[in-house]
Amino acid sequence: MESRKVLLVMAIASMFITVNAADVKNEATTSSASNVTENNKTSDKSESDEVITDKQIADLIERTCLDITQNAVAAFEKITKGEEPYQNRINPDLYVWVYNQKVEMVAHPNRKLVGISYKGKPDIKGTMFRDKIVEEAMKNGQGSLTYFYQSPKDRSLYRKLVTFRLVTGNNGERYVVCSGRYEK
Repeated sequence: MESRKVLLVMAIASMFITVNAADVKNEATTSSASNVTENNKTSDKSESDEVITDKQIADLIERTCLDITQNAVAAFEKITKGEEPYQNRINPDLYVWVYNQKVEMVAHPNRKLVGISYKGKPDIKGTMFRDKIVEEAMKNGQGSLTYFYQSPKDRSLYRKLVTFRLVTGNNGERYVVCSGRYEK
């Protein structure tokens, strides 16, 4: 039974990010999918661990929306390259990503995520958060929600608060611009 839980956790984790299978197996053996410990810990802060504020997120989304209305293709290229201001050099956890109306990733500093459809793909708790982000943006123009995601830094599971906004690019297409922060 325990090996089935390990396989389940490994399968779920592989849907979100590419990780070392040994890391997933090690994490899975210390906690089952139904008993995931939510990390709300704090640690010694380095430069990259500085707190991301609501204002920083709002400013980044505003700037990105403006750039997409002027030249969507150029903005997406810069986001995907991880250029400033789309990914903060001092605190790389402050970055922006963009979905289209089909819940496909059109821009993200992690190139491996671009071009993938995330429609119907849940977080570890079963929430179809990406679908909800796009749905809410299409309905209300903006919003925020919390989901669970594995930190690329320490492979721990955290709550992540995302803020998002709908924008129409200069190409006439509608996009959802997102940014957020881990709640540690």
